[in-house]
Amino acid sequence: MSGIYDAIGGLPALEVAVQLSERVAEDSELASFFVGMDLRKLKSHLAASLDEAVDGPVRDTGSTMRRGRGRLHREQRYFDAVAHHLSGTLRDFGIDEFVALAVMESVLPLATQIVSIRASAAS
Repeated sequence: MSGIYDAIGGLPALEVAVQLSERVAEDSELASFFVGMDLRKLKSHLAASLDEAVDGPVRDTGSTMRRGRGRLHREQRYFDAVAHHLSGTLRDFGIDEFVALAVMESVLPLATQIVSIRASAAS
């Protein structure tokens, strides 16, 4: 187990942190991506992905990431918006700022599995 995993309280803390889906659902830029999606399953896969990102014992199969790529239109800005909501959720649950930063540093590399369209030069 890693220091980050232990510092945020292990899997139960990650399961609470996936409440970020509610934040995402309220974000007008992101909400349409989650219409008709089984949020219970999404939360479960997100918890597994986060757990793996912070070196916890759970390993995600990656199938959620692959499906998510199409749903997010593979644009960096959508990944960034979800990451912003994750950061806010960690703060809302009182995760120490140093630990939250470490979680974000662990999660941000997941963009390589999701994002295929970077911001254009005209953006």
